[in-house]
Amino acid sequence: MSVGKPVSLVILSFVVAAVVQKACKAGDFLKGYTSEMRIPGWQFQMGVMAFCVSPLVTQINGTVEHRGTDIDYTFVESGGINEDDYDKGSVYAILYNLYEQLGEITYANRTFEFTFNTWGVAPSDFGEDDPQRHGKTSYSYFSKSAEVQQQLTKADGKVQIVEIGCGTGAGASHLSQNVFPNSMYMAIDMQKAAIDTCNRLHASDRLECVHIPQGVGNAGGAVPLADSSADFVIILETHIAEQSIGPEEKAIFAEVTRVLKPGGYFLWGNALPTGVWHDAEKYLPTIGYTTVDRWNNTLGAVRARDEDSPRCDAVIEAVKKHFVAFEVPYFGEPCHDVISKLILNFYRDKGTALYDKMVQGFHSYMHYVFKLEK
Repeated sequence: MSVGKPVSLVILSFVVAAVVQKACKAGDFLKGYTSEMRIPGWQFQMGVMAFCVSPLVTQINGTVEHRGTDIDYTFVESGGINEDDYDKGSVYAILYNLYEQLGEITYANRTFEFTFNTWGVAPSDFGEDDPQRHGKTSYSYFSKSAEVQQQLTKADGKVQIVEIGCGTGAGASHLSQNVFPNSMYMAIDMQKAAIDTCNRLHASDRLECVHIPQGVGNAGGAVPLADSSADFVIILETHIAEQSIGPEEKAIFAEVTRVLKPGGYFLWGNALPTGVWHDAEKYLPTIGYTTVDRWNNTLGAVRARDEDSPRCDAVIEAVKKHFVAFEVPYFGEPCHDVISKLILNFYRDKGTALYDKMVQGFHSYMHYVFKLEK
């Protein structure tokens, strides 16, 4: 009796997965990739297969996160995971390669490419039918500052802007076209896949997408501009200061300070541990900054995540359809459950650990305008 096609596919998949696991770290999504990697579609499929049949699925399911709060967040209940359990370069490499390969996603009778990898805030300044309205609102928020507007008026809008940690450049494109239309904008990220998307979708004669593999401020990573040449430096929802203002953050701030003009502005926004924001307010004045404006948008960020949940579900459904590994009996369903929880926690989706931390006050979503006085 011949083996049926579905069974043959499953057997072949297990054989391929076993070979991949033994030959490389393709199945270790949390730590096995680097910021410079471009992952071909076939390799991504094999990597997911390897992950699904690996012990990592069970190990992750047993994770209990107790970092920075007096509450334990289990992975099974809320997707809680400790920062030491993953490498941010690997996680972002996976996400940005994934977004590109998923292509356009259907949501609310509209198709869009997932380029705003941003939690965002509400209420939105954009139409309810815009799938990425919350990210656009967060990027636009700094324009509410009277001093920012004064600086723009003084320069007739012809300002040099640097964004550190731009991701795919969707926010940079929005700002350079709609908020700072006369600016020169440099968008920087350590992820090659993200910058490739930035160049493919958003680069223009005023928007330059720059890949710095080691990241700005680390291992000699420098903004490719002269000292005192930028009017604004933006860091929005990029992966810094997740636990403290430590050596990595201080190196980034030093590079921000180098490139800013005296009297220039550092615009910083994110959802971070509330104590980290207090530490930042203490540290930045020691290197020449004053706080010009600050907005606590935590409630708006929670509302944005509530409103954005259907879009997150659309991404999860697209991921499920994209990978054949999730069709494998026994392994596929629990593997999809783990990967979905990892993605949704990263998105701060309702009911996840990162969402709950905003609701409980452990994390605050802030927008700051700092002025470099010296």
